Amino acid sequence: MRNHPLLKHTPNLSDPDCDAPALFAAIPLSAVGALLLVAGTDLALSKGLLEARPACWPAIAIAAVGTGFLNPAVGLAVGCAVEAARAGATRIARRSAVRAVLKRVPQGKTLPCLTRS
Repeated sequence: MRNHPLLKHTPNLSDPDCDAPALFAAIPLSAVGALLLVAGTDLALSKGLLEARPACWPAIAIAAVGTGFLNPAVGLAVGCAVEAARAGATRIARRSAVRAVLKRVPQGKTLPCLTRS
């Protein structure tokens, strides 16, 4: 495959004499920017974002603002932290709601939804 005429001048990146930085520098930054813009727009308009649970929207919005105004690493970290806090708060709220329901059940009785059929 390496002897194919189209691949004749393709550099071998594992070769120690290969100048990989020069290879990547040959790609115009405007082309990289255009590709990133298209990919970002595609992700922003995808159904996955629009079909997310409403409870997840604050984490998505905060991550987007952090990415846009600061940098992607900060956006990722803040978005993950907000989502972790939201998930933890939801878990705690569910546990307390289940405990409140179970307190209303008389001793010795079981809820129909908790019995095995």
